[in-house]
Formats: sequence, C-alpha cells, structure tokens
Amino acid sequence: MAKSSDQIERELELKRQQLHTHTDRLRERVAEDLHGMRGQTQAEVEAYKDKARGYLNEAEEAATSHPWLTLVAGLGLGVALGISSPSLGGRHNGGTAASNGPPEQKDDGESVVSRGLGLLLGAAAEPLMNEVRDQLSGPIEEIKSTVQQSVSQLVHEITGTGDGTDHRQKVRDHVAA
Repeated sequence: MAKSSDQIERELELKRQQLHTHTDRLRERVAEDLHGMRGQTQAEVEAYKDKARGYLNEAEEAATSHPWLTLVAGLGLGVALGISSPSLGGRHNGGTAASNGPPEQKDDGESVVSRGLGLLLGAAAEPLMNEVRDQLSGPIEEIKSTVQQSVSQLVHEITGTGDGTDHRQKVRDHVAA
C-alpha cells in the first residue's frame, strides 16, 4: 500500500528534526573544541612569554653584572652595523673597486683611524660574541625544541594522526643526519 502524503510529510519533518539535532550537536562539539584549543594555545603562549621574560631578566642581570662586556658588545654591534650599512659608510659598490681605479686610491669616506678602530674592535668582539653565543645557545635550543613539540602535537591533534611520536622521531633522525 502506498504511503499517504501526510505520512511522507511527517517522515520528512522527523528527518529534518533529526538532521537539525545532529548539526546542533556538531556545532556544539566544534565550538567546545575551538574553545579548548584557544585556551590551550593561550596557555602555551603565556608559558612562552614567561620563558622569554626569564631569558630577558637573565640577559639584564648579565648586562648589569658585566657592564664593560655590555659596553663592548654594544660598541661592536654599532661598528658592525656601520660597516655593513651602505648609507653609513659601508661598501657602496659591493666591495669592488673596478670603476674607481686601484683599491689604494679608492676613497669611500672611511678614514684610516676608522678602519683601524674597526679592526681593533672586531678582534676584541670575537671573544665577547663567543661568550654571548655560549650563554644563549641553551635557552634558544630549549625554546626551539618546545615550539617544535607544540606545533607537532597541534598538527597531529588536528589531523588525527595519533600523538605524533613516530613523526617526531623521524624529524629528530632527519635533523641529526
């Protein structure tokens, strides 16, 4: 026996209600997931901010306890920027003297005293830069590792490919190679 139009309409209305119920549940789940992810992301960002503040405090303490070292570092950085910047007396033509005659006749505004001071500060800045590099290498590696793990976990959570331990091991093996 064929269904009446009233029965078909009731069935359609029931299907619509079920569909609306399913879509409402899905929207709620997505909203909860987004809220949770936002909270987790904000917590991680705050943790990174705290770490950065800690590193900044350590750098400030180091600068306070070693003022001469800080002064030399600033001076060395200024000289390095001055030498490398074309508008501040650096090489205007890429370091070649083809169009200006022989190199000994070339004058690009840099005096002998300036060149000597640059060489002297360059030699003095190397141990300083090594010390700064040694002090910062540990914290930078820690931040790098933490960011890599967080991003990897987030990607694996989004894509649903597990906890990402296999992928992290592959990345570590690749980086080590």
